[in-house]
Amino acid sequence: MASRFPLEWTFHMNMNVSWVDSFVSRLPPGDVVLIADECDDAPTQYRWSSPHLNGLSDPLQIGARAAALKAIYDGALYIYCLGDYFPWQIGRPVEADLFQDDCFSLVIATEPFSPDWKNWRFAASESPFLHRVSLYLFLAHFDETVKNMMMFLGVNGPTWITLYALKDFIGQAGWSEQQMATGAGVSVAEVKRFRATANNFAAIGPYARHGELGWQPPSSPMGHEEAKNIMIRCVRAFFNQQISAKNLREEFETKVSSANTNCRKF
Repeated sequence: MASRFPLEWTFHMNMNVSWVDSFVSRLPPGDVVLIADECDDAPTQYRWSSPHLNGLSDPLQIGARAAALKAIYDGALYIYCLGDYFPWQIGRPVEADLFQDDCFSLVIATEPFSPDWKNWRFAASESPFLHRVSLYLFLAHFDETVKNMMMFLGVNGPTWITLYALKDFIGQAGWSEQQMATGAGVSVAEVKRFRATANNFAAIGPYARHGELGWQPPSSPMGHEEAKNIMIRCVRAFFNQQISAKNLREEFETKVSSANTNCRKF
């Protein structure tokens, strides 16, 4: 069984955003770990990693799982930031000096999570409830729909097609447009206006879900920023419902251990 720590594979974070220091300090080490490399004479550099990569040695397996993990991580951040997020790209692992150039590929071809996760234990101080991004990732272990939504959003970004796909996921999970509207804090008419806009080539051209079908566009097409705000707020509400439904506090408590073997070793 692969252990959580020490972390075996890490990736440089090429980020230049003002909130990264605060974000790294507040994110508990769960499915994703952010490592600060402090230097006396230079700005702090960061690395991105995950214990789910531990135990892997095949470059293709590392790349596939890293890509899948990065996708759901980006999806969680899109939701946390209400779509106002710009993903950074990962390259080869820092530790991959012996990899040949053609044997490492970031192609999503696998599940993001290690099968050993069910046996891992955590310290109480590592609770995913300390940060929404960690909580969304923790929820993905118990809800396939949530995991797939974050994967879809993380890979494609909050395009019109993605936003409608999120609506599809939530609808398939049983939510009506009235529930979506309530979750987003808008009227049902606004959800319908989103639907009419997203589906209509005459309204938004190449960003639409369909080509030209001769449909009459809505009299007042919705703008992308408004659509993004509505649908991601709806996703947040759906996730909150699932967090309660899946009893995540109890699920985490079953994984808490006071054993010293859970100490972080970066």
